[in-house]
Amino acid sequence: RVGGNLAEVLDNISDTLRDRLQTKRDMSVLTAQSRASATIITGLPILLALGLYVFVPGYFAPMTSTFVGYVLLGIAGLLILIGNIFIRRMTALQS
Repeated sequence: RVGGNLAEVLDNISDTLRDRLQTKRDMSVLTAQSRASATIITGLPILLALGLYVFVPGYFAPMTSTFVGYVLLGIAGLLILIGNIFIRRMTALQS
């Protein structure tokens, strides 16, 4: 007879997989706050800009009626997108 106890080996593998899954769940919970912050940080400037556009259109008009305004809005959108991607990569769980 060659090898070890098959039942014991399978039991050890099962325990290892169960522990890895639990660790991944724990890490997901621990990074939930960072993911929520990323969503808020991304959404807040967009909501504020929309609020200004709707409630105080004269104040926001230069951003939507001039070339420089469009460029600045584009840069702001790009920076928000880059920041969101950066935060998500920092909080991503690697398998």
